[in-house]
Amino acid sequence: MSESIAHISLRVPASLKDEAQAHIKAQGLTFTDVFKDVLEYIVKEGKMPVKREILSNDDRELLNLVKERLENPGKKIKVSLDELRKDLHIKLS
Repeated sequence: MSESIAHISLRVPASLKDEAQAHIKAQGLTFTDVFKDVLEYIVKEGKMPVKREILSNDDRELLNLVKERLENPGKKIKVSLDELRKDLHIKLS
């Protein structure tokens, strides 16, 4: 008994479709091959094969700065809790 076939239709900018199709064709594949592989991955792994990031330019700059400082930490500075509270103007109740 053969499995029934479903048809999927989607809308994308023509330029995106044309560019993607050129890359897909160069690898000997079709859109059907690619989308079927993506759907099979989602079913098998239970997650998307790609990750979307939605970051503002400020967020991206901050993320890059954090990554840079984690990779290249500067000189450590010893600070007491009292000094930190004083600098941050935090009062104990």
